[in-house]
Amino acid sequence: MNLKTRLINIFVDLFDLNDHVMEAEISINKIDEWDSLNHLNLIIAIENEFGINIPPDDFPYLYSDLNTIEIYVESKIE
Repeated sequence: MNLKTRLINIFVDLFDLNDHVMEAEISINKIDEWDSLNHLNLIIAIENEFGINIPPDDFPYLYSDLNTIEIYVESKIE
């Protein structure tokens, strides 16, 4: 399973999204449930899934959209 698919699965599970959600729909502006608490849950889920550590200073950067998060995670796992 590729990185983007794994990230989408995290979003589907965490935010109870449709399995066929479009990539463009995964953004802070389109997911009403994406609040500060769920953002922390998202960070934890990403850390667990990819075995990475995301420093708190990077949390705001990831409060954005799927593509930004994908680029960030990719840079951490390489």
